Amino acid sequence: MSPLIMRTCEELARQGVEVELWTPRRVNMQYPNVDPFGHYNIERNFSIKKLPVVDLMPWIGGSLGFLLMVFTFAVSVWWKARTMPDDVVLYFHDLRDAFFVRKKYMVLEVHDFYESAFGWVNRGVFRRISGLVVTNRIKMKHLAKAYGIPESRMIHLPNAVDVERFNRRETKEEARTKLGLAKDRKLAVYTGSLFTWKGIHTLARAAKFLPGDWEVIFAGGNNHERAEFRAFLDRERLTNVTLLPLPYEDRERAPLFMRAADVVVLPNTAHNLASKYETSPVKLFEYMASGTPIIASDLPSIRNIADEGMVWFFKADNPQSLAEAVMRISYDPAAAEKKAEVAEQAVQAYAWERRIPTVISFIRGIS
Repeated sequence: MSPLIMRTCEELARQGVEVELWTPRRVNMQYPNVDPFGHYNIERNFSIKKLPVVDLMPWIGGSLGFLLMVFTFAVSVWWKARTMPDDVVLYFHDLRDAFFVRKKYMVLEVHDFYESAFGWVNRGVFRRISGLVVTNRIKMKHLAKAYGIPESRMIHLPNAVDVERFNRRETKEEARTKLGLAKDRKLAVYTGSLFTWKGIHTLARAAKFLPGDWEVIFAGGNNHERAEFRAFLDRERLTNVTLLPLPYEDRERAPLFMRAADVVVLPNTAHNLASKYETSPVKLFEYMASGTPIIASDLPSIRNIADEGMVWFFKADNPQSLAEAVMRISYDPAAAEKKAEVAEQAVQAYAWERRIPTVISFIRGIS
């Protein structure tokens, strides 16, 4: 289960909704026996029901093991849904989970385009869905065109952020002291997963074009991601790049890294469909809430949220363009501060406290 799903359940429950989260009963090799409430620091105000699946992932892995688990989970969801009263709303985060279900009130939160060779399967499920919560307008247009879904069944609602968590008031110097970071260098910081589609290689290569008083810091990734990325840094001989761990459950460190930075960077690639069009980037919301100047790839998915009044854009996948954006902030700190202030104000619209009441109102409108 993802932090997004856990946070959604938590906030729905805070709004007075009775929530039960259904998940596969499977072995998580990366986090065995981990309590999801403690891991994601989520209030225990809803229940989690583990449904039976055929889980061969620890032994065979790959596409076959995954597809078998997905199929059997869909069967379990259908069986469980049969026992639910007709007035219960089923809220899905994955279209595949609703494959067999036929209930009166079914809502799907859409995070991708759902393009596949089995388009007829998608169309069949979409016909049964009562309403769709879509995280950016690009996907709304695609769903209307590809599946004929009327706008009356959709609502545009980007992802959300815990504004209070990231809107820390430490000074840059105080944050660096707590993290043990150098106070005599300028820092460009990236926080989060170290997936290739996040554009991490572009940011790392941009370090070659920065003056010697700049350092690029990556804080995040699991052990496997950091090992692969460290090998890349060694091959590229990048000496002014630092790679640091950032455990998800350590809620204090991510906001501190953002406060410690001179700039925070969202370097998403244009070579990946999810990055360019599909994503509603939570990292962007976190950066906006931090009050630190932001540099971001010039992509449709980013412009769905931000504009030139909030961030400094650079040409995606172009390390030199990224470095030039860093230097523009360095040369014009007053403009950088102004954009950061505008972004900090704009992110209030994407707080969890505002998102979930909108979801609830939408559901009431279709039920």
